[in-house]
Amino acid sequence: MPRGTASRSRSGALEPGDPVTRLAGIGPAVAASLAVRGIETVLDLAWTLPTGADDLRAPLTVPEARGRAAEAGGTARVAIAVTVRSAHLLPIRGKRIVRVIGESSGETVHAMWYFAARGVLSAAAAGSAVLLVGRLELAPGKPPRMTHPDVLADSPERRVVLPRYDRALARESVVRTALAHLFECADVDAWDPIPRGVAEALGFRPFAGLLRAAHGGDATAAGGALERLAWVEIFARVRARLADEDTRAAGGHAIVPDEVVAHRVEASLGFTLTPSQSRTVKEIREDMARGAPMRRLLFGDVGTGKTAVALLAAAHAIAAGRQVAVLAPTSVLLDQYATAIEPLVEGAGARVALLSASTGGAKRERILEALRDGSVDLVVGTHALLSTAVGFARLGLVIVDEQHRLGVAQRLVLVQKGERPHLLTLSATPIPRTLALALRGEVATSTLDERPAARALAGTEVWPSERRAEAMALAKAACDRGERVFFVVPRVGDLDEDDGGDDEPPSLARAREAVARATAHAVSILHGGLRPVEQLLAMRRFRTGAAPILVCTTVVEVGVDVPEATLMIVDGAERFGLSQLHQLRGRVGRGRAHGRCLLLHASKLDGERLARLRALADLRDGEAVARHDLATRGMGELSGKRQSGQDLGFSYVDPLVPPSWTLEVEPVARRLREEDPALDSSPVLRRLVARLDHGRVAREDAG
Repeated sequence: MPRGTASRSRSGALEPGDPVTRLAGIGPAVAASLAVRGIETVLDLAWTLPTGADDLRAPLTVPEARGRAAEAGGTARVAIAVTVRSAHLLPIRGKRIVRVIGESSGETVHAMWYFAARGVLSAAAAGSAVLLVGRLELAPGKPPRMTHPDVLADSPERRVVLPRYDRALARESVVRTALAHLFECADVDAWDPIPRGVAEALGFRPFAGLLRAAHGGDATAAGGALERLAWVEIFARVRARLADEDTRAAGGHAIVPDEVVAHRVEASLGFTLTPSQSRTVKEIREDMARGAPMRRLLFGDVGTGKTAVALLAAAHAIAAGRQVAVLAPTSVLLDQYATAIEPLVEGAGARVALLSASTGGAKRERILEALRDGSVDLVVGTHALLSTAVGFARLGLVIVDEQHRLGVAQRLVLVQKGERPHLLTLSATPIPRTLALALRGEVATSTLDERPAARALAGTEVWPSERRAEAMALAKAACDRGERVFFVVPRVGDLDEDDGGDDEPPSLARAREAVARATAHAVSILHGGLRPVEQLLAMRRFRTGAAPILVCTTVVEVGVDVPEATLMIVDGAERFGLSQLHQLRGRVGRGRAHGRCLLLHASKLDGERLARLRALADLRDGEAVARHDLATRGMGELSGKRQSGQDLGFSYVDPLVPPSWTLEVEPVARRLREEDPALDSSPVLRRLVARLDHGRVAREDAG
């Protein structure tokens, strides 16, 4: 490209459909990174809202920042104005680490970079005045510390409200430069996704200036922008549901119940169904016997036995000569099904197969051929089931496990591989009736509200971190009895990191070392960054007892069922949401022995955060836990609204407190479906709907 062409191509008015490469600072490499997240056009970037904002107008001194972190329980995000006292490369265990020591008001702060420290030494030369922006952490007997903060030269023009963006997209400076160019050259006030008149009727903020203010760090404006994205998200789900209703209105295949097979499978489960399970099995059986394809959503809190109900539904389908496909969100859950489906093999004579992305070569081809010719009755798979290479001879039932981690489009892809098969989706997430009506319409719901007698919820105890050694002793005793122990930590880290003293939760790497030393038992590690085959190996060693302790992140919070697991230790429990902790404690006590959950927290935790943890011991129901979590923790940094999360696959809607206008979305969706089915008159809405679905798929694939 001739010199100057790039700058000329970025001049002039920008249209919403223009590629992001028209924006200043975005070349092919950055564009490729953005595309992974579904950000391909300037419209996409304009609607990529900040994750938070740093107010640099009045930066703190080191003593002020230390006081704020202490008030917040030992850590807080702050902006500190300091003079650089020293900046050096430190060789530690073969790695080159950057350390900057800054000073203000007679106290020092240590900033450390373990990687990605490009430009730090030039920006923080000794004697220079800088702003350190990031999370400050306190540890007993040590100076305050920041890990990987932003370093900005301190000057009047820097003292502004600075929005923050997801660093997985690109460097924040690149995103800010591109957005500045976008707002200079595009008429973003015309990019409202909601049809004219609808936003006004719903009482939404006027759109003029909204996006610009949101990207400027205005929390109120960000709330208004996020509310529009929430509307688009519900609109997309309702629109997909309407399309699905049309598809299944033409009829399906009735599955006549086979009580003999069902009784054999039930006997093979090894336990008696609860009344709630029996009622739900009857509802599903009657649904499947009708001509129209079943669309049923099964809710059940941790430990209520959703899998057993799903197996009995599968038994009826297999007995009727139909194939069953079970879609699991993770390879860990897939491996668990290898044991869970044994009652179907024993009681229904089912021929089964497991399929994942790691199933390769000749084995994969044999499974695909068996599905196509009907010689496999039931297949359990991850997203590999969605491949175009997967086909079925007579698919009659689709079961989607932990459906909140799977997008609408993904479920429809699998359903469309059969001739209008029945669909049963499972979820541990309770939702209010208004949201269920908006998203599901006439689709039936069932709720399991009882736990089997042997599955009482684990007793929950809140301990300060000083009792970590005592917790280790309990772990050793449990392993000595042949039981299994989960040890959950909030971060992966590595052995080179200083974990900050006894009051700080260790990283996963250091926890593995400490637990193995304290218990004298083999330890496996598990986190989302491992390859699927490594995750499966870790879980198998844990299940078999080859490594009776699993040191892990929250990757185990969903669906993992190890009957021998009796003890759950969560280190740094104050760093997790209550709903996460509720799911985690549901992983133990699923066999004959009672479960116990220990929540270790920082010793200097403030009263409010400590009370929040202690409340969990008294809260037994998932919905009650989620509502308490919402009330005490809030919903986000910048706008006060949720902007991330997995509940029912939403990013911008909180399922427990849906917007007041939720039920008013469907009439708009129906009208547009009749008048403008391709959304040609609303290109901004069409693009955001497509991008939201892309985002769900990308997150699920990563999980």
